[in-house]
Amino acid sequence: MKIDGVSFDLGKQVEKADRSESLNTSLQIPDIDSSNIDVDLEKMIKDGIQAINEPQAQLNGKINNFLQGKEELHNVMIASEQAKFSMNFTVKVRDKIIDAYQTIMRMQV
Repeated sequence: MKIDGVSFDLGKQVEKADRSESLNTSLQIPDIDSSNIDVDLEKMIKDGIQAINEPQAQLNGKINNFLQGKEELHNVMIASEQAKFSMNFTVKVRDKIIDAYQTIMRMQV
């Protein structure tokens, strides 16, 4: 599109917006200062459970909004899959922890 001597390529702008949007939704990993690491198992477990609970809470909200006609079905399905993935991942991690514990308990001293 050209307006008064200004050239504008809408396709390139949409492509740039799509790429920047996908980059903004990626996982953000904070920087960790390894000189001052204090492992607090209780806090890690609470944070982990909260992270698992969050997708389920979002799904519940989207289901309620869908039933009121405020949310599209595809958004509900995406939230459902995210909650399902989160729960499946948690179960796999739990199974690995239990397996490691059982292996340690079987070791002879």
